[in-house]
Amino acid sequence: MKYSLRTILISAAAVLALASCTKEPDAEPSSVHQSRSLDAWIKLHKPELVGNRQPEGYYVEILDQGAPLGETVTPLGEAESSWIGFDMTVRTLTGRVCITRDAALAKQEASFTKYTHYVPMFRYCGESNYSMLEGTYYALRNELTTGDETYRARIGSKLRLYLPASIAFSSTGASDTGGYGGQYSLDGGKPAMIDIFVRDTVANPLQREGVDVDYFAEHNGALRPLPETDDDKTDAQADGDGEEDEDEDDSMYAWRNAVDTIPQLYVNRRYVPTADRPSFDYRTEYIAPYSGYEPYDNLAELDRKINAALIERFGDPAELTQSEDKIGTETTVKIWYICRFLDGFVIDTNIDEVKRLVYDEVSSSGSSISYAAETDKSKYIAAWYYAIPQLRKGQWAGILTTSTNAYGATGQTGGSTSSSSGSSSYYDYLNYYNYMNYYNNYYGGYYGGYYGNYYNSYYGGYYGNYLYDTSSTTTTTTTYSTEILPYTPLLFQIFIEEEN
Repeated sequence: MKYSLRTILISAAAVLALASCTKEPDAEPSSVHQSRSLDAWIKLHKPELVGNRQPEGYYVEILDQGAPLGETVTPLGEAESSWIGFDMTVRTLTGRVCITRDAALAKQEASFTKYTHYVPMFRYCGESNYSMLEGTYYALRNELTTGDETYRARIGSKLRLYLPASIAFSSTGASDTGGYGGQYSLDGGKPAMIDIFVRDTVANPLQREGVDVDYFAEHNGALRPLPETDDDKTDAQADGDGEEDEDEDDSMYAWRNAVDTIPQLYVNRRYVPTADRPSFDYRTEYIAPYSGYEPYDNLAELDRKINAALIERFGDPAELTQSEDKIGTETTVKIWYICRFLDGFVIDTNIDEVKRLVYDEVSSSGSSISYAAETDKSKYIAAWYYAIPQLRKGQWAGILTTSTNAYGATGQTGGSTSSSSGSSSYYDYLNYYNYMNYYNNYYGGYYGGYYGNYYNSYYGGYYGNYLYDTSSTTTTTTTYSTEILPYTPLLFQIFIEEEN
């Protein structure tokens, strides 16, 4: 059959016109695919939760409703409390543990480390979300639909969330090698199953830690005002017991302000390690002594062993000789320290004997820190800058501080790096944000001028290498850092080495 050239041209034009009218299907966002995938999984594996789908595309299972609502218990979304303490365990949908704050579960997962402080997370959970995983924030703040009923999270709530990746860990995924991890990691773009248990709520965390610091000082000696004279050298190390005798003058304080214009930064010049008893009682109004696995299963005994090791290492406190003059801000001294939380957990130390007692290893030998307040004030926390110049060479001392002069509202991220597999840092999947209004509102004019320029820049990254320790395994050498949560007080046991 023959066709004219004109017929062929018309046919070709029709084909082109038809093609131009045919549209490619719109590319759906990955979040839509992730939600559909989770919907399908729920229908297949958890059909009883189909009616518990939330507007944001996640599902919730209420394991425990928590405390009954009333005058003292209000929903988290309505309460004035804007900070919450909560346990969190992250699993894959098949139940494989990726992240946990539970020491017992970490033991089961063979991911437990003695460098990890297994306590609830502490995050801001106010009207705006700056520091929480998006899906967990929705679940704790919003009204939840559970079938024909509604529910609001509160103290004691235990929730199991099934989150699409878009409001969980996105394309990054989740893993942790610093002690909070399980045997597995969560791949990017995958849904997560997250268990949450709300343990505590705090309206003003700065006030809370201030209560803890004052309580700790009062119950571990006394909290005394500044002496009227500058002659503050005591005979605590001469009698060697660290206790205040009844006939001693009132200037023979236990804890006092390091500087009269800096609140809740205390120095105890009467502290000395004593072999036959613990140094401190680690029990405050809101903090219980850290307990659980060895060596913290008997914290008092650990404290006695540490004291005995300190005395053997540095000598009997009764025989130590202090210098006549205070160190001041210009003098360089050698410092040995133990840094602890108020529950007794040892965050870090440069004393090998203490490392061995706490971590069962000394992967790298500790050395004294060479410190001069004026030249090193940007290298170490502000508490040292104010407290250490008040001390003397050859002296033991305790330093007790709120986070204002330590790691503040941001805290310090914990984690580990491995020399055999290259450097890798703990993924801070819940970014910390510094709410400076707490400082301004709570302390009034204390920090108005000084911290206006200095404080904000001080938290800009000077702490990268402080409070890090190292450990090793049979195949790799791993460097660990202990997580310090926002608004966390610290306790230091300090020895200022005498000059040779």
